[in-house]
Amino acid sequence: MREPPRRIPCTFSYLDLRLQPTVIEGTLVAHMFDVAHDLNVEPPEKLLDPAFAATRAGAIIELLSPRLMLGADGTAAARGMVERGSRG
Repeated sequence: MREPPRRIPCTFSYLDLRLQPTVIEGTLVAHMFDVAHDLNVEPPEKLLDPAFAATRAGAIIELLSPRLMLGADGTAAARGMVERGSRG
């Protein structure tokens, strides 16, 4: 029997991009304390609860989306983000 994945708070934010011939996919990991601060979530660890995080998913996307812009060959390729689910 496999153990469920453990959620470990990330102490930094990062963007992982996967470039394909016709699409750019990525995963954005945002620092829990930064997101909690900007959304007034106390304590920040509440964001580690999948049920709670799901209730705030729209606010998180709204917060981070304007800060993300991708381009390719000098042309804007994408702006913002789409929620595809979380890996955990």
